[in-house]
Amino acid sequence: MMYKKLPFKLYHIHDFLSAPIATARGFFFNFLIKVIPVVLFSISCSSHQKINLQSEGFYGNTLRIVVYDFIIPEGEAEINSDNEQIKEKVYSRATLLIASYLSIKIPKEKISPATDKLFNNAIEKTLGSCRIMSLSAEENSYYYIVADFDISPINDALASL
Repeated sequence: MMYKKLPFKLYHIHDFLSAPIATARGFFFNFLIKVIPVVLFSISCSSHQKINLQSEGFYGNTLRIVVYDFIIPEGEAEINSDNEQIKEKVYSRATLLIASYLSIKIPKEKISPATDKLFNNAIEKTLGSCRIMSLSAEENSYYYIVADFDISPINDALASL
């Protein structure tokens, strides 16, 4: 059985795909194949800023907390970042996470009245550094709150032990 001869040789396709950059065709092809996917991938990954807003935890000297809770406005007061109910929920969650963090980080043999005073002062400074990053009202009086705290006073106190 005779095979029909192709009008081109397969190695020409291979030469085209691996064309040197010195030729215009090779440069353009390498640009399309190598640079454009990298740019598209970078652009597609850059839209994931919200993921960081949704994750709770310790990032260097920053504590990020996320609260999603039911909050009923008192009277006709508007819910904003200065609202006492918002601050109470945020401080409550931050205090819980800081207490858990310190219970893991402080060695049991270092616990004393002096360290209690040191860490109480550090916790007060940390809670005073609250920044509400995001506050959004959801359906039926549920609020989604993201807040950051500067925990460098706590980390400094831990380093001094």
